[in-house]
Amino acid sequence: MKEIKIETAQDLIDAIAQHPQFREEVLRHLLTQELLQLPAKFEQFQEEFGHFREKFGQFREEVLHRLDVLEGDVSTLKSDVSTLKDDTSTLKTDVSTLKTDVSTLQGDTSTLKSDVSTLKGHVADLRGKDYERSIRFRVRERAAHAFTLSSPRIAFSQNDPLSRELDSAINRAKSRNEISIREIESLLDTDIIISDDENNHTAVEASLTADERDVTRARERADILSRITGGTAHAIVVAQTIPDEMQEKAATLNVAIMQLEYRG
Repeated sequence: MKEIKIETAQDLIDAIAQHPQFREEVLRHLLTQELLQLPAKFEQFQEEFGHFREKFGQFREEVLHRLDVLEGDVSTLKSDVSTLKDDTSTLKTDVSTLKTDVSTLQGDTSTLKSDVSTLKGHVADLRGKDYERSIRFRVRERAAHAFTLSSPRIAFSQNDPLSRELDSAINRAKSRNEISIREIESLLDTDIIISDDENNHTAVEASLTADERDVTRARERADILSRITGGTAHAIVVAQTIPDEMQEKAATLNVAIMQLEYRG
């Protein structure tokens, strides 16, 4: 090989151009190990990024699928809620409001969260009302067994009209100033009232999950019922879920507790 004489930078450049095999050796002396490894690292990065992009694509498809399922579930829920008796007009208003809200909430996450929360509240209210409706005859039979009622009947509920006997008792008490307007309204807010032929009555408060208000209202309304009828009135709380503390509160106020499953 011809002797190579390097005196200037150009001599070095010319030598590398004439002998490409020198390039790697020169680079090894000039560059750090990290720089030399960059091509391999970049190739590894490209490979890992490709895997990431593929997984992200799968994740995106899964999210879109779940959103489709969620939209289908919401649609089914609307259909189910629309079948609830006596709530048709309320439901139509809610669905109309929901449609208006959804159309104005695209891209507005904070407002969407608020509307979803409102929808959950509506659905919870409707489930509670349907629970009251669906259990009232089971409650009648439970109460008849628990308190030995004779030919018990539903004298009033939020789904049944006020019986003639109970209406007369309220009017007599009102004419004698034995009951206030507030007490009449409270009595007519009772979820279920059961009466029998022996002037025995029950004031029933029903909810999916019993709370302290259910217990106190059942006691208050049973007392009103006893006063205006002159008969015996029992207080009952019926719920699907009854916390332990509600059991203790009910025992203190002499309120019976009944647990009934929601079959809606």
